[in-house]
Amino acid sequence: MKRTISLFVFCTLFTAACAQDTPPAFARAKLANASDGTLTTSSQVASGAKATVFVFYSDACPCVAHHIDRLRALQAKFAPDGVRFFFIDSEVSASVARDKSLIDERKLPFPILIDDGGVFARATNAEYASYSLVVDASGKVRYHGGIDTDSAHITDDATPFLANALEDLTAGRDVRVKEGKSLGCSLELR
Repeated sequence: MKRTISLFVFCTLFTAACAQDTPPAFARAKLANASDGTLTTSSQVASGAKATVFVFYSDACPCVAHHIDRLRALQAKFAPDGVRFFFIDSEVSASVARDKSLIDERKLPFPILIDDGGVFARATNAEYASYSLVVDASGKVRYHGGIDTDSAHITDDATPFLANALEDLTAGRDVRVKEGKSLGCSLELR
């Protein structure tokens, strides 16, 4: 009887501990804002947003460069619905000074957050520049993968994975396609 009660107490405590909502590892990764170097986390920049889009960035990747206008259009369309957009620079060459100049020089549509040491990239299994994550208000990843099926913006009939996920999410629907093939250059992590 004593053993049964002990087992019951253990199972109850274990279940309660597992039921607690712990943020995913990527939500705790320290990120530096390229505009001023202040440290933040993905959960802090996403706080209050209906959804947050994180796109892995590489200034040397032509695939990313070809998607800037498409990303700008997505931001214009979905920002009024409470969606925030950020680039994540996890590459060995990432620095506040370099990324700050890239924002101005290339007229990038949204901020760059620097993932020093690639912690955020590794926690989200990002391997390629242009890999995207859509995180909802509760911190759950609702979509991950490529922006679309066109690596060089040479076709207008590409499957718009990211846009479709945002359409579903902002309309209150479950995201139908939760993962898309990521196109782009391999990230050079530290």
